[in-house]
Amino acid sequence: MEQPVLLEEYRGTVLENAHRGSIAVVTPEGEIRASLGDVDKVCYYRSTAKPIQVIPTILRGLPARYGLTPEQVAILNASHWGRNHHLATLEGIMERTGFREEDFIMKPFLPLWHGMHGQLACDLEPDVPFAPRVLAHDCTGKHLNLMMLQKELTGSQEGYWKPDSPAQQEVLHMITRFSDTPEARIAVGTDGCGVPVFGVPLWRIAQSYARLMHPEVLGDSALTEAVAYDRQCIHAFPEKINDFGTPTCLLNADENYIAKDGARGIWCVGLKKERIGIAVKLEDGYDTMLHGLLIARILQQLGVGGEMADALIRCVRMEITNDNGVTVGRFESHFSLE
Repeated sequence: MEQPVLLEEYRGTVLENAHRGSIAVVTPEGEIRASLGDVDKVCYYRSTAKPIQVIPTILRGLPARYGLTPEQVAILNASHWGRNHHLATLEGIMERTGFREEDFIMKPFLPLWHGMHGQLACDLEPDVPFAPRVLAHDCTGKHLNLMMLQKELTGSQEGYWKPDSPAQQEVLHMITRFSDTPEARIAVGTDGCGVPVFGVPLWRIAQSYARLMHPEVLGDSALTEAVAYDRQCIHAFPEKINDFGTPTCLLNADENYIAKDGARGIWCVGLKKERIGIAVKLEDGYDTMLHGLLIARILQQLGVGGEMADALIRCVRMEITNDNGVTVGRFESHFSLE
């Protein structure tokens, strides 16, 4: 089936690009409240899995054992932009855990800030050199989380990225619990940063985010406490997840939401009072800060989060500018949920 258009890209008066995709709005129990497009299609979580991947580490008490601060726990969930405040937080974790940059599987990387900040309505001043560095990779928080877990289970962080490693097997089990999908039916690939990435139907990803807001449906008090603690850390330091001024930061600053972006056009939001999770996937994998616009349109159509929806629209740049800084077009979004 052809997916509906979620995001339109006009240059002048011509619709130059149309980004198609699907949307699922689901309860913690798995009831699909609203949808658009093919929500049964298997999609990779990509980085939207990070708030689930950190739970085994918290359950084992590792943040407390290493003396991690709430700020440091927050960045374990991050796709950070590699600015100074991110790097300082990561360096603090490395001092407490004893891990080194050569322990990471990734190669040196340019900060994500370099290519993304221009899509925001606010201006973020550059405060880092553009020389590549391993710690500047946006997934280093997740890797530190996985190293801690692997070392706890085996005595060494080595091999933390392998699909059959004890750390990755615990993560897979946690994906099963949150998505209500048997392990044998979860697709496993390799993410951009070198660790396994997990795939389930899009509506199951949305259900995962509803369960991140209501983990009590899983009937495990320790798990519920671990998820609640992780959410508290994220709410206290929302700028650690991407950066200041991003749609994800705006949502995570409000305790009614938990939000995470992923590579190749996937975004997720959980809403506590409304007891729903939202997952959005652009079929062409278009990576953009305009997920703020898409989430805003969804909230508006669901009749929730009026002020949040307005704020999300204001925080992104919908104008298209050319290399000379001249406005030459605009992004729009006109989809209707079923």
